[in-house]
Amino acid sequence: MIKEYMRIAFLEGEGFGTAYEYAAKERIVEAFLKGKKRILVYGLPERYGFSLDLFLHARLGDAGCFLFNVNNKRIPVQVKAEMERMGVKIIKKDFISWQQFDSVMCSEVIQKLSRADLKCLQQAAQRKNFLFFAPNGNNESHRKVSGLSGLKEQDLRKMFGENISVYYLDVPPFPPGLKSNEKKRKSFILNFFASLGIPIFSFIERFYPKSLKKRKAHLICAASER
Repeated sequence: MIKEYMRIAFLEGEGFGTAYEYAAKERIVEAFLKGKKRILVYGLPERYGFSLDLFLHARLGDAGCFLFNVNNKRIPVQVKAEMERMGVKIIKKDFISWQQFDSVMCSEVIQKLSRADLKCLQQAAQRKNFLFFAPNGNNESHRKVSGLSGLKEQDLRKMFGENISVYYLDVPPFPPGLKSNEKKRKSFILNFFASLGIPIFSFIERFYPKSLKKRKAHLICAASER
């Protein structure tokens, strides 16, 4: 899968860090999607990438996948074409009927939702299975490097209830927000070592102590207990 993660990350205009993120999220996303039939992706990442990994896993799991671009993020032509190839259907807010979806997920969206859009998502989360990734507010590099607003565990529990599961993940050996230029993305040597190193490090991070992940993880995740 790592070559596919690198392909879609580069297609999004991102680099090895995004490919690592997709590898780190793989186990949780695959487990969440097991048995799901109709998935709504509620928005696109605030700044980095377009969540193509979520659409990829939905397609591999034979689930119907729909996108509501709640934050009206501009989607480049090549990314939209890839979404279409993956079978993603883009819907408008006026046509959202929560009853038709069994699950909702998003990545790096909830920290920037308007009050009205967050309330809508919170109401849906009371009835639907959900999986939400957000920038980890304990990682100071988000403020210093990535420029993303972070959320902490107490924020997620306040948003979605005390009974949710909370995970820390995406702990590469570099801070969030670093960009890979076109030259680096085309480097055979970097691609070779990334294809070897990313699967190893994204697997090893599962065994890091929680105290380390809480401080250094790029992402925090909220998941329903259903």
